[in-house]
Amino acid sequence: MSARHDRAVRLSAYATLWSFLVFGVFWYMAAVLFTFNYDVSETCTLSHDQTYDPETAELSSSFPFKNTCNSDFDMMPTFVNPTFVALGALALLSLASLIGAAVHRNKVLTRS
Repeated sequence: MSARHDRAVRLSAYATLWSFLVFGVFWYMAAVLFTFNYDVSETCTLSHDQTYDPETAELSSSFPFKNTCNSDFDMMPTFVNPTFVALGALALLSLASLIGAAVHRNKVLTRS
């Protein structure tokens, strides 16, 4: 009985580790690939064929990720923020699963 609970805790630990790792890698990739541009006006003009308006443009932020050229165009792809939220939720759920499995394992071991 204890081996089964040990395996559940171990699997939860692996799931938690991998989900936080994927979450961190996605955060890093989103920050590097989509938000940090050396010259925002040049990126807007050359890469996206948009005019850069410094009065309405917003610089990059941590969350929600955004990097606008003007009031109508955002350089951040639309899939980034929902994916970020989903990965964060997955990481928190796997952490809760790990805690639940560890608590259940300790209850089973103390009853024996």
